[in-house]
Amino acid sequence: MYRWDRPDLPHKGWLCVDLVDHEEPEFACEMCGNPEVRYEHVMAHPDVPGTIGAGCVCAGHMEEDDRAARERERVARNVAARRARLQARHAQALARWADPDAWRVSEKGNYWRKARGVRVTVFRDPRTPAAWRAAIGDRFGTRTYTTAEAAMRGVFDRLFPLRRLEGDLAAHGRSTLKLPGERGFR
Repeated sequence: MYRWDRPDLPHKGWLCVDLVDHEEPEFACEMCGNPEVRYEHVMAHPDVPGTIGAGCVCAGHMEEDDRAARERERVARNVAARRARLQARHAQALARWADPDAWRVSEKGNYWRKARGVRVTVFRDPRTPAAWRAAIGDRFGTRTYTTAEAAMRGVFDRLFPLRRLEGDLAAHGRSTLKLPGERGFR
């Protein structure tokens, strides 16, 4: 028996206290039983202890405002889509950055390129010839890598951390930072 069928449970007068993104449509609405809900609207009522998780349609009926429930879900979908696009941009920029053909080779055989006016160098570790290290400007990194491409990826992660891009996305509602290979990157 679903909760819509229970006469002792109020059907109106609920408030949405939270919206949970399950990332996959795996949540079952506690009001109607729909098993494929991705965005759970957490609903509270002054006369009912605890909360109830509902899908968009049921949440709209419970709070008597279908438009507000749809708007909450639209905003959550947009946030998830922006985050997915940001992660895809980061992965594409990393692939372009770590391509050895995009780097110049010095007379000593070191890979180098400029990023935001700073010279980045990837070179063989003098103490361990099988290992690679990196330098950003005049600062030498302490980590060693097994391949030049791994060192290039390590430098990229240091210069363009995904958490910084996600912080920018959260602060501005969109990513304002440019990645290597994108128009506007210097």
